[in-house]
Amino acid sequence: MERRSGCQDFTTIVERAEELHCDPKWFFYDAASMFCPSCQQPLTESTAACACGFCLSAADRAYGLPPSLHSGVTDMMQELTAKEVRRVEAEIARLERKFPQIQFAVTLCPTPAVGTLRTYAFWLFNRAGIAAAVDRGAQNRLVLLCIDPAGGKAVCMIGYGLEPFVGEQRLSASLNAAFAGLASDTPGQGIEDFLAEMEKQLTEAAGLANRAFQPDALEYQGLVHLQDTEAEETAAY
Repeated sequence: MERRSGCQDFTTIVERAEELHCDPKWFFYDAASMFCPSCQQPLTESTAACACGFCLSAADRAYGLPPSLHSGVTDMMQELTAKEVRRVEAEIARLERKFPQIQFAVTLCPTPAVGTLRTYAFWLFNRAGIAAAVDRGAQNRLVLLCIDPAGGKAVCMIGYGLEPFVGEQRLSASLNAAFAGLASDTPGQGIEDFLAEMEKQLTEAAGLANRAFQPDALEYQGLVHLQDTEAEETAAY
């Protein structure tokens, strides 16, 4: 299912831990919780299916064979010009150099007749082969932006490895940055605005994580210390 973590909770945890002079990692993961992408009810990681009936196997039956997606841009609706695709993919390549452990993908697709764009994006995230098979759990640091230009909708999904750092406020800020371009029928600009805001949010999250974990800290529940290097202009974890 889908896990969310409020970035305001992460900020509060770091600041509170500094006030108490204690290590925030001991209660850091308490900020994370899981929600069903269909009905938004809270769940646990061990929940195989939500009470509303949503699960990946149900999505498989509803949506059939998944399309083959990849990092970068997949435009199923032919909304972007070749120039716009090149611009977006160049920006994604730059961000992946700056954040080498994070993978970015943008998909333009119609909302299916069954379900919502959110449930469809969740299914694509898990079934369309964007992330490598070995990138599971906390090793999954994919950022997937799904846009339905005709329906006027956009959804962002992130992997477990990012969720403790990038919460609803950060995702909402990034999506909100895209809406002006999407509303004016310039999806290429909307995607670039999303990526620019996401870069800002990730940079801020990296700074908070650097305050939460010592540079020589060992891997903690699959997450490694975020460490930015000014020379490389990277934020790595």
